[in-house]
Parts: sequence; structure tokens; C-alpha cells
Amino acid sequence: MKIGILWHVVYPWDIRMEKIIKVLINDGHEVHLVCKGREGLPEFEEHDRLKIYRVRVALPPALRALSAALSVPLPINPFWYARAKRFFHEAQIDRLIVRDLPLALLAGVLGKRLGVPAFFDMAENYPAALVAYNKSIYKPFLFGNGWLPKQYERLSLRNMAHVFVVAEEQAERLVRIGFDRRRISVVMNTPDMDYYLDCVKQYRGESTPSGVQNLLYIGKVDAHRGVDLLVKAMTTIGQRFPMARMIIVGDGTQKNRLERLAAELGVADRVVFTGWVSFNHVPGYVAASTLCLIPHLKSEHTETTVPNKIFDYMAFGKPVVASDCAPLARIIRDANCGKVFRSGDATDLSEKVMDLLADPQRELMGESGRRAVAAQYHWQKDAATLLAGLKHV
Repeated sequence: MKIGILWHVVYPWDIRMEKIIKVLINDGHEVHLVCKGREGLPEFEEHDRLKIYRVRVALPPALRALSAALSVPLPINPFWYARAKRFFHEAQIDRLIVRDLPLALLAGVLGKRLGVPAFFDMAENYPAALVAYNKSIYKPFLFGNGWLPKQYERLSLRNMAHVFVVAEEQAERLVRIGFDRRRISVVMNTPDMDYYLDCVKQYRGESTPSGVQNLLYIGKVDAHRGVDLLVKAMTTIGQRFPMARMIIVGDGTQKNRLERLAAELGVADRVVFTGWVSFNHVPGYVAASTLCLIPHLKSEHTETTVPNKIFDYMAFGKPVVASDCAPLARIIRDANCGKVFRSGDATDLSEKVMDLLADPQRELMGESGRRAVAAQYHWQKDAATLLAGLKHV
């Protein structure tokens, strides 16, 4: 088949999109991706079975602001509608996948006009995410609790043949608002095991200096991620485990504030902020860690979303300490691969970390997580679910 994908973001790069494109091509399909354009990137690119069409309105330099405004990926933007329709029509696509909510309504309209079924890859609870991000630019459209995005989501769902979600809790949410459970497939953000087996072999034998315990967090350093809890917890952890170091890999709006907080609490020498690092370097940090952390604060967003980092941690056989967000707690308890602490509670977090550092069974927990990934939480399984879901029309 010829599969059209509509995405409101510049491509490349995104790990989930990369995996979806790869599995479609490996299954014999031709992929036509319509995405946001950017200066310096060609309007059209072709890589064997992947065709990339970028939407960008290019005007003279004096009209750069207007060019940017006209290129914004909105469902009511006539430039996006016209160009996506033309590209997909010329490609004669058989299926249309839209990634995330912003262009979902446009995808549904295009599907009807082109006579092809539309599929929704709901990589996260987008209305709840907008609330959690707490950015001033979104607030006028949220009506406090995300009411307007939720209405837009419901309207978009009417035209979808099938929806892919990343967590069972997200599927349950859609059922509660009236979507048919039979038209939902759970396609998680699980790791490609071939890639991770190669990474494990590559980093096998690496170790931290004798006695050092690396506590690792990877991800954005934003308020709703709860990263401040990691800094606060080190005041207690460091007293009992003076060789413990908190490694925070990533960047975000709270990084500078948390660096100051670490200094104020007297733990700056025990908390390392690496800033942004290339995806290719992430496995090295995981391999060198003692245990890994996910301190996300509980919200409607985190209660319906699973971050791919938990499976990355587990694939390396690392025990995990995570907050009690429903999907995280379910996975950790089912796999017996770590401990769960009360969201927002730095004291409980520090206690769970210290319990795990002192636990002689810690490595067995990590191995239990690795086995769970090998048996269940891996992309090869989710890829098969994705391909099966595309047959639902």
C-alpha cells in the first residue's frame, strides 16, 4: 500500500516517527510524509520508499514574518490543506495516518475528500499535555482545563477509522468519551530490540568508578517533570550514600533554576546537569547508571502517557524508581523491576532510592525488567499491532 502521513512538525527527527516509517517500509509499503518545512530543507526529498513533502510558504525576506504565519500547521490553514491534498492525491495513497492532535481534523477531512481511511497516532494526551506545559501562549485556548482542545479532539475522532495510543490508560480515556474500544490499538513507545541489543553489546563492560552510584534521569527539565524532586532528594541520599551522584541528562525551562537550587541545598557537587545530548549518546549514560528515575508529577497527562525512557532503562537491565503515575506504576509492578514513590514527595523518593541502593536484590530487579522488555515491551510486538490496526477500515 501507499501510506500517507501528516505531521505538524519538521522532519527529521523523532524516534517514534522513525520507527513507524521503518516498519511500514520494511513491510513493503511506500510512505508519503507531509510535514512542516523549514528554511534550508528542500520542499521535496525522496529516499527509496520514503517521500517527504514539506509545507512552507516562502515569501521575500522582507515578508519573513508573514511567511512564518502562513506556514503555521493549523487545520484551518488553506495552504496546508491545499498542499497536503495535492501531494496525497498525486501519490494515490491508500491510508492516511496523522501524528498527534494539531492536524487531526484536517486529516479527517482529507481522508473523506480523498476517499481513504484516516488513522490517528495519538502519541500523547494532547489536551492534557497543553495544560501540563503551562505555557502562556496556550492559555487563551485552554479555558482552564483544556476544554477547547478536548472538544476539538472529540470532533477529530469522528472521522477516524482507527486510533493508536501509547498506554492502556489512554485507551480507557477514549472509551469514556465515547470512542469504540474495538477501533483502538495500544502501540507503545517501546524500544527496537535489535538496536538495544547492539547498544548493550557496545557498552558491555563499562563501569563507573569503584563505589560510585549513578542515579540517572533522562528527559526534559521542565516543571511538570518533577525534576526538582531529584535535586531535593539528594540532600538525604547523599548523607547515607556519599558516593551517589544524580546525573540529569537533558535541557529545559527549569535547568538554570535547578542548578541554583542544588547550590542552595549544598548538593551542587552531587548533581550533574549535562544539558542536551545527542540521542546516540544516551545509551552510554544508561549503561553507566546504577539505577534510573522518572519523577513525573501526576496529572491527566502523565496518567495516560508512557514515556519511552522507562523501556530504555529496562532494556539495559537497570532498576527503575518512578512516581505513581498509573502507567508507570503498572509497568514497574507487573515487571517487578523497581520501586514506586508518591508523586511530588521528595522524602518518599529519597527513601525508595536508598532502599533500592541498599537492596542486594537490586540487580535481579533490573534483570526482571530486561526480561519483560524481551518478552513483552519491545517494538517488534508493537509494530505488529500497528500493521494489524491499519487493516481496520
